[in-house]
Formats: sequence, structure tokens, C-alpha cells
Amino acid sequence: MAVPALFSACVAIEGTRILGKHLAAADPRLSVLPPEQPFGFPPQPGASRTIQPAELMRWARRQGVTLPAAAPVCVTVQTTTLDPAALEQAVRQALHAPPEAAVVIVDYSRWPIARGTLELIPNPSAFTHSENGQVIRGVVRYGNRLTQPIWVRVKVDLDQTVVVAREVLPAGKPIGESSLRVENVRGYPLPAEFPSKITDVAGLAPRKAISPGTRVSRLNLTAPLAIEKGQTVDVDVVSGAARIKFTATAQTSARQGDRIILENPTTHRRFTAKLTGDKRAELTINSQTKERK
Repeated sequence: MAVPALFSACVAIEGTRILGKHLAAADPRLSVLPPEQPFGFPPQPGASRTIQPAELMRWARRQGVTLPAAAPVCVTVQTTTLDPAALEQAVRQALHAPPEAAVVIVDYSRWPIARGTLELIPNPSAFTHSENGQVIRGVVRYGNRLTQPIWVRVKVDLDQTVVVAREVLPAGKPIGESSLRVENVRGYPLPAEFPSKITDVAGLAPRKAISPGTRVSRLNLTAPLAIEKGQTVDVDVVSGAARIKFTATAQTSARQGDRIILENPTTHRRFTAKLTGDKRAELTINSQTKERK
């Protein structure tokens, strides 16, 4: 009887496949195998896979090689640990943080990771200033399409400004510059929904009323109404080379560029036109429009 060889130490590999050369590195008797021939998949980073002699010998026969004997082969993936300096750069890139922002790595995942590319995926809407920092999750990309989850707790500080209402801002009414002020805040990132300049807000209208001292959100802003129900509108009717102008009454409120329902004050018939300017609308009549009418 042949005496089995001693169990070999684990071979740490890179890549997404165990190759013949990796097996040969663990047991020289396996050097007769095709070096670039894939054997199978490696384990997850931080784990190990033990390949038994019977499995090795079956695979060798499929390659046209007969092995007189084999020992168990242990395979792992080459790993490393997260580097705080690399994490800081990844955080800055993910958050688009300017150079003047202070980035402090508070904590991070400590498990072994594959050698690859860091990719952090922040959620800016949930990212607020906190004494304990905020958790950003991400992955390490390695191999072709493989990923491994990671996380980092980080504190990012930056002096910024936000636009705040000085007084009640009624819904639908254009906002004047005198009704706004800027307020200094510290933290990062500031969600993109909050403008930092008064000029980014003035002239727009709130969808819902904004109370004094409240940050102005882009999500609550829209273009102001150009026409309100009951106002008169000058209508240009275009049909081929013919043009007709008359005045109609708005039956709905609308913003410039919207479709608006109007009523002819003479016939009391309602129609829809496009609001093109200050109290001006245009109605184009073609053959299809006439057929529908």
C-alpha cells in the first residue's frame, strides 16, 4: 500500500478559476497537468477549499493524464485588509468631496478582502452630520464580475450654506429674493435637493407653502403659474397660411409651455391651446384637427 502524502499548506491564488499551475504549486506531482487548464472555482475570500485526491485524479484523467498518487490540495484566495488611506480616497471620490472637506475614517469592515477595486455607494439623502459618523456601504470588485461587500463609518465636515425662508412662502406664488436668506451648516454631503444660492430659488414657486426658517427644497419648487383661472389670454389660431387672433378666458391655471383649457367668450366653446408667453397662447389647426372636430 502506498502511504498518502502529508496534507499540503493552502495555496493562495489570484483570479476567478483554480488552474492546473495552482494545483502543481501545492503538490509537485501535479505539475504534469496542463498549467492553464481551469479546474474549478476558488472559495470566497477568507475561506478555503480542500480538493480531495479522488477528485484530483478524476479531473486528471479527463485531461488525459494518469496520476500515480495525489494528496489533498487546499486553495484560498489572496486577500488583504482595507487600508484607511485608500478608504479616504474612495470616500472622497464617492461623495465628490472637495479638497477642503475634512474626511475622518471612524471604523471599517475588518474581514479579509480580495485584491481588487474599492467602490463605495453612498446614499446622500440619508447622509446627515453625526458625531458618530455615517456608514457607507460598498463592494470590492475583483476577477471579472465578482464582488465582496464592505462598509466604512466616516465623518465628513465642510462649511456650506443653504437657502432658508425668511417668511411664509405661499404655494404657487413666485418667490422674491427678499423673502430668502442663507444659513451656514456644517456637514457633508448636503443633499442636492437643497440649493445653496438665493438666485437658484428666486422666481420659482413652492408646490406647498413653506414656513419661516425652513430650508427650501428643490423637490418643492416649480415654475410659477403664468395664467390663473379666469384671466384673459390672447390666442393666435394658425391654420396653414391663415392666422386669426382673439381673446379667450382661461378655464384652468397653467405655466408657460403647458396646455391650457380656454373658452371663446362669443361662442362659449372650450378648446385647448399651448401657453407660449405672457398671457399668450397658440392653437394650430391642421386637417387632422378639423376631422376630429
